[in-house]
Amino acid sequence: MSIRLITIPIDQNIHIDQLRDLDPVTIDMFGDIEMEVKTNRHHMTVDLRYFEERIIDYVERNHPMDLTKIVEGWEVPSYNLIKELNTNGMGGDKRCTYVMNVDTDGYVESVVIMTERNCPYVLDWVLELVT
Repeated sequence: MSIRLITIPIDQNIHIDQLRDLDPVTIDMFGDIEMEVKTNRHHMTVDLRYFEERIIDYVERNHPMDLTKIVEGWEVPSYNLIKELNTNGMGGDKRCTYVMNVDTDGYVESVVIMTERNCPYVLDWVLELVT
């Protein structure tokens, strides 16, 4: 696995409180950053067990011939974590974490995926829950 940093801009009006209210989500304050653009950073953790059936169905039903490639390439990281496959010593942590940049009114401006261990598919499904 390699470290990657992906920043996904959010153009929908999603308030951080909408995300806090979701069952699989835990949000912690990262700390205020005082700059010209006042942005708050928050750490969002998503419990993958909430999406377990959807993750397995997405990978196994839609990609049965490519399963080995998907696991080895960490193409759907949440699948590896749920199934405890190819975890490279990371153990059985069944959570994905993201960094959210929030404006001064509490609306999410962007979400950062810090490593390939954190699944963009799960992030999309979490955002779907509030839109």
